[in-house]
Amino acid sequence: MTRTKVLSPSKETTHPWIYAEGKGEGCYEDGQTYVGKWLVFVPHESIDAVWERIRNATEKGQLGISAKVSTSRPSGYKSTDHVICVYTYDFRDKGNVGETLKGLREIGITGKLYYKTDQATLSGVYAKEGPFTKKKQRASLYSSDDFEKSQQRESTR
Repeated sequence: MTRTKVLSPSKETTHPWIYAEGKGEGCYEDGQTYVGKWLVFVPHESIDAVWERIRNATEKGQLGISAKVSTSRPSGYKSTDHVICVYTYDFRDKGNVGETLKGLREIGITGKLYYKTDQATLSGVYAKEGPFTKKKQRASLYSSDDFEKSQQRESTR
């Protein structure tokens, strides 16, 4: 049996990303991608433990179609935080996007999260840095509030 070496984002400096493959594939129609991702921002001191939870759930098919984490390779960005992207197959399938958020919550990911389409990323739309930085609007399509606040309203009816 061959064991694959598991890389630690806090120690990896050669590659900009470490990847985890899940189950399923992204939706691509008429030359467009409909893939999107939940963005999980994590401080450097916590990244290895958080990535391990997300990687394990993704590889078991319990969380999105794939995931990736930024490494400690110098990038030119000011922040020392890492980002983990948890991909869903189609941003138009709000049920699947919500289920992936629920899966993140079930493995202990807390705080406000943002969901961004790959179309926005490929177009260079970023919240803080990038060629098309959003000044007053968010670069994301959804936030976790869009799913969780509506659930709270429904449960109080």
